[in-house]
Amino acid sequence: MNALIAQLPPVRGRLTADAAIGKQTWFGVGGPAEVLFRPADAADLIAFLSAVPADAPVTAIGVGSNLLVRDGGITGIVIRLGRGFAAVEIERDEIRAGAAALDRIVAFAAADAGLGGLEFLSGIPGSIGGSVRMNAGAYGREIKDALVSAIALDRTGKTHTVDSRAMRLSYRHSDIDPTWVFLEARLRGAPGDRAAIAHRLNEIRAAREATQPVRARTGGSTFKNPPGDSAWRLIDAAGCRGLVRGGAMVSQQHTNFLINTGTATAADLEGLGEEVRRRVHDISGTWLEWEIERLGSPLPDIQHMVSSFPRKRESMAVVMGGWSPEREVSLSSGRECAKALVDRGYEVRVIDVGHDLPALMRALEPRPDFIFNALHGVGGEDGTVQGVFEMLQIPYTHSGVLASAMAMHKPTAKAVFRDAGLPVAEGVVASRESLVESDPMPAPFVVKPTNQGSSVGVRIVRINDNSWREEVREWCYGAELLVERFVPGRELTVAVMGDRALGACEIVPRGSFYDYTAKYAAGGSDHLTPAPVPRSVYEEALDIGLRAHRALGCRGVSRADLRYDDTPGGCGRLYLLEVNTQPGMTPTSLVPDIARHVGIGFDELVAWMVENASCDG
Repeated sequence: MNALIAQLPPVRGRLTADAAIGKQTWFGVGGPAEVLFRPADAADLIAFLSAVPADAPVTAIGVGSNLLVRDGGITGIVIRLGRGFAAVEIERDEIRAGAAALDRIVAFAAADAGLGGLEFLSGIPGSIGGSVRMNAGAYGREIKDALVSAIALDRTGKTHTVDSRAMRLSYRHSDIDPTWVFLEARLRGAPGDRAAIAHRLNEIRAAREATQPVRARTGGSTFKNPPGDSAWRLIDAAGCRGLVRGGAMVSQQHTNFLINTGTATAADLEGLGEEVRRRVHDISGTWLEWEIERLGSPLPDIQHMVSSFPRKRESMAVVMGGWSPEREVSLSSGRECAKALVDRGYEVRVIDVGHDLPALMRALEPRPDFIFNALHGVGGEDGTVQGVFEMLQIPYTHSGVLASAMAMHKPTAKAVFRDAGLPVAEGVVASRESLVESDPMPAPFVVKPTNQGSSVGVRIVRINDNSWREEVREWCYGAELLVERFVPGRELTVAVMGDRALGACEIVPRGSFYDYTAKYAAGGSDHLTPAPVPRSVYEEALDIGLRAHRALGCRGVSRADLRYDDTPGGCGRLYLLEVNTQPGMTPTSLVPDIARHVGIGFDELVAWMVENASCDG
């Protein structure tokens, strides 16, 4: 039994040990509460506070809208008020609202009663208790403009009625003891025209939807506005729009909002917020103050992540070119990424890599703080150059030696995928000589090199197509080929960033299939993002892409290519073709397209890759 619960008095409400309180906040992140108490009513709460041990920590929270619970959770007792504290009563021009009543519900109740002046509450994402404590405001008004008085309980359960003047309310502040628990508040409105009040409510709703990420997992305004300025403007001026850390992102729509894109931890969100504060200070000299309340303790192993965000490395090298058939694509990727890094304020040098290892070593002096690897294909994507970077112990982007080597060698990757239970098409490895003599399987099938990317050398062999044999005689991509059953249907690709799948895109080539020209020529293909497939298929594609990334041990950004057989009479299944550990970063590339769809700009994507560069050893 939870040791703390054993010390607590009996209650009529609910006591829950190790309650997942973080998951109940609007961010949906954070650790548990040691004990969660949901009192039945005010009498239950008064009796509890009067009997609870004096040394037991007690924390009261509202609906969790403007709250970040750290990953280590909250020690002691967390009090959360429920429906027994959510009543709204109206008498003449005053509204008596329970502390758990949502601000917008109070605004609507006032409107129904013909009371104006409280419409601003509909723009505050929280409950009355929290709004009174922090003097919340929106759209030109604050709680202090309408508050008459409030009732609160102190740590011993004693009741206090306090008028608004005694609370000394100011911008996002009150002088009320932070250990007190608000029970209710009295607010005053002004009789007005119901149509005009309704019109104002609609104006506020439309303004919120147009300017704020109201459908995202967020915690409202992150920072207080400094005197004479606005937090969002300073954040935008510091280049933080769309900045990403793990699963946390600065909103593209309103930069004073942090968003949990789906996989964020509390450390991601708080660390991103601290990085925003640092960047704003570096540009403007202003330290932003947190408006979001942060409670609890970080996990011990991520304490350092919460306190500091990796600072920009001053020196970096973008390696590109190489000697594979994908050289031109690599040069294009490298130029685009170098430009993005320069635009973000990094000191960048570019290196055109060739077969000359001593030349590469010389070009890497003085030693950069990290390397952006924009190489594609053999030598740059197969673990070769990654081994050089490992020997030098210079952090680099994308996957490490082993993951790169396995992904590049398609038969090995296929075996890894099969062992991981991922759906792959039937295939065999055949020698060039054997293919000249006979077909390895009934047509249609696909012939491809075992270790090239960008569809280099890929050939679809259709029924009654014999011309391909002459092509095999001239084959220049190695002694062995991978032959796979051709999967009809649609071409899908999934972008993975860190440990989350960003999204899936359907590729519609203008030619017969998604070959090298379709990939890189302007207008060679259409990218449909998100992929217009059934939701269940879309989710399965994301799952396959992420599982493939993990099976190979990839890090950074990767892209999984799939086929979806939705042809008449087809099986309706998805098949994983391969994983690209260093997907293209050109203007027509797929990963930047998918990232843009989820609000991550090209510069932000490249900066995230830089900030997550590392070595394996």
